[in-house]
Amino acid sequence: MRAWWFVCIVLVAGACLVRSAAADSKQGDRVALLIGNAQYPDSDSPLTTPVQDVRAVGAALQRKGYTVDLAENTGKQAMQQAINAFLDKIKPGSTVLFYFSGYGIQAGKKNYLIPTDGQIWSEADLRRDGVTVDWVMAEIDRRGADLKFVVLDAANRNPFERRFRGFSTGLAPVTDPPANTLVVYSSAPGTMLRPGTGTRSTFADELVGPIGSEGPSRPAFDKARAGVSAASQGAQVPWIFSSLKDGAGGGWSDPRPAAAKPVRTEPARPEAARTTPEPAKVAEPAKVPEPVKPPAVAALDPAGDFAVAKRTNTRQAYQDFVARYPTGAWAERARAEIDRFDAASKPAPADVQTLTYSREDLRTKAELDRALERDPANVPALYRRGQLHAIHREFRAAMADFDEVIRLNPQDVEALNNRCWVRAMIEELDRALRDCNEALKLRPNFPDALDSRGLVNLKIGLPGMAIRDYDAALRSNGKQASSLYGRGLARLRTGDTQEGNSDISDALAMDPSVAKEFARYGIR
Repeated sequence: MRAWWFVCIVLVAGACLVRSAAADSKQGDRVALLIGNAQYPDSDSPLTTPVQDVRAVGAALQRKGYTVDLAENTGKQAMQQAINAFLDKIKPGSTVLFYFSGYGIQAGKKNYLIPTDGQIWSEADLRRDGVTVDWVMAEIDRRGADLKFVVLDAANRNPFERRFRGFSTGLAPVTDPPANTLVVYSSAPGTMLRPGTGTRSTFADELVGPIGSEGPSRPAFDKARAGVSAASQGAQVPWIFSSLKDGAGGGWSDPRPAAAKPVRTEPARPEAARTTPEPAKVAEPAKVPEPVKPPAVAALDPAGDFAVAKRTNTRQAYQDFVARYPTGAWAERARAEIDRFDAASKPAPADVQTLTYSREDLRTKAELDRALERDPANVPALYRRGQLHAIHREFRAAMADFDEVIRLNPQDVEALNNRCWVRAMIEELDRALRDCNEALKLRPNFPDALDSRGLVNLKIGLPGMAIRDYDAALRSNGKQASSLYGRGLARLRTGDTQEGNSDISDALAMDPSVAKEFARYGIR
């Protein structure tokens, strides 16, 4: 009898321990870290939304039972400490959410999250100061987390990227996340967010509701995605990449809302709701909209719509684009195309005529022609003749020579830069931009290519991008009159009259003929 009493006591104590362990596990199996970095000293002005965004999303997660840590305006050390503390809380089988709002930059197909004190002047600096998203996901997975959410609201225009790249590239797509992971970007890979004006971003506003009502899940993020796309009229479309297991619902939610869902889903079928097989079908309708959404989103993509207008290449196509997307960089591009159609209908100015060769230039050209008759693959002769053609405004002949140089040596940076400039002269601006970008990829901070790309951006109608290029060119060569004059014109177009006139005055002091040169480019 005593033995039986002893066994019962052991079983009861064991049950209490199991219940206690289960309670501890349940309390710690939903963990979230939200980082909001807004105050970057290198930025002209702070980001307005990250701090309020993480507070609002964090509060919604707490309502769904998550243990939430917030980290605001973190430098490198504080950010790493917050991530380490978060990782230490993850138990095997946990549901985990990581959220970052601030500056993110891609390099080498990896995304780097930037701390507020990051000193970023090159891609090497990114690897030193940034935190890679791949590392965060791998560490979460290594700690045994089951269901994982990674949310990035980081494609903001930043002050760092233009120091080594000259243009912003958005985030790189994640291609191989750990199993059972949902990765969400607030905008599509390769696109940039518009600067926020309020205290909360559209993305956070649209996310708080679904997360607060049903917890993090694929359907909740799909609702936020549709909401952001509708609110921005297609200018911002969040991107979702899923490696979720079949049947992974996306996280914990209260049992009461879960029980209520069948009633809301099929109110017209009370009979079916009482039968036994039907509960398995209740979840089906929630999956139907998923394949339907991408076509609607693509139709609202400004980059895609601009590409369609470009292929159509009529004034009306660009006017229709501007009517649909009246603001933003793509709208500026479309208006520049409309201006070119208007300019083409006017008589060409007299100064587009070719320039007369001097006797010395004629002698040089004859020597180059003879050299190329002997050896058609003589790259220096082809390049020099291309320059002579370009100087004398024989742009098609110059293009042919530079094409051949680049065919023989695709990494000839000087030829790529010269072809960029020639294409700008004949209004092949998209191709010109590609040539300048390629030259700068091969030789970063090459002042001549930066100057050429500044000119292209000025002709396209993007004065802000032109200013950035001219700034970078002048950092390498402060006595380049064309960069000063171009930056002055770009500043005038942005309304910065005082600085614009100052640049133009300095440029004319260096080279009085620079104004006439820009007039020949069709820019006044």
